[in-house]
Amino acid sequence: MFFQINVTPKQKDVVDQKKCPRTDSQFILVLAPFQPQTKIKMESTLNVTQKCYLNIKNTSNKPLKVRVTKQPSDKRRILLDCLELHIKAENSVPLIISGTPNVVGS
Repeated sequence: MFFQINVTPKQKDVVDQKKCPRTDSQFILVLAPFQPQTKIKMESTLNVTQKCYLNIKNTSNKPLKVRVTKQPSDKRRILLDCLELHIKAENSVPLIISGTPNVVGS
């Protein structure tokens, strides 16, 4: 799993919320052998927080304990809402990922 955030140089004009598509994104990570790598792509403008939800799915018949051992660097300003998760058998748990880029290209 890796993160990619595209940042546009200027903040866009505010548009009517009814016309604007939902900015939150949802992704699924299946914890099973031979699964493809999950790619999370977030697009944002400078100093605007973008959120996405990563649903971590346990397909096993046993509960799992998931721990984040390597976080994104502080320079990238990506926050994870939880660093340790307990996922029941054949269940899923959401992980909220938010990013607020302050430099173009971060």
